[in-house]
Amino acid sequence: MELIEELCVSLSFIDSFIYSRSGVIRVYVRGRADLVRKASIIIREIQARYKLKRDFSKSGRNLLSVEKLAAEAGIAISPTFISGVLNYMGYDSELVGNYLKTDADENLVYEISRTIGSVYESLRFETKSSSVKRLVAFAAAVLSLPSWNVVDAAIELKLIGRRDDGLLQPLKDWKSSLNTLIDYLGK
Repeated sequence: MELIEELCVSLSFIDSFIYSRSGVIRVYVRGRADLVRKASIIIREIQARYKLKRDFSKSGRNLLSVEKLAAEAGIAISPTFISGVLNYMGYDSELVGNYLKTDADENLVYEISRTIGSVYESLRFETKSSSVKRLVAFAAAVLSLPSWNVVDAAIELKLIGRRDDGLLQPLKDWKSSLNTLIDYLGK
């Protein structure tokens, strides 16, 4: 059903008829030659994506669209960053084209994306440093904690501090600070 919905939305620019019966989906399009070519390209892309998704789900893995993860986060988010969080949590994950392949539950991955987006949003006026945002977002996502709990702990551990103008700044490299912060908060 999801496939048919995606086809309907994606082919809304052309006159189309979609027919489904016994696991077979037929798509008929009618219109100008250039629009028919565009529609056939879109259909092939959707078909390839769903075949890939089906093959991965048979192997017990999820294949999640990077675009959908960014939409869940509410910001443009690095899929490599999400993959790093999942790997840190003990899940297998890797990027395959524009998809994140993982053995983690789909809802968990979307929750991690939302947490990262929320942290970035809450720190928007507190820091210009991407290192501070990464450190706080990573720890908050791994431990499912509010961003300000993580910020307070990072300040207490002297991993981040406030500049004269009040903005947060890193005092140490965020990657080397990560284990210290997570160990401290996890206790």
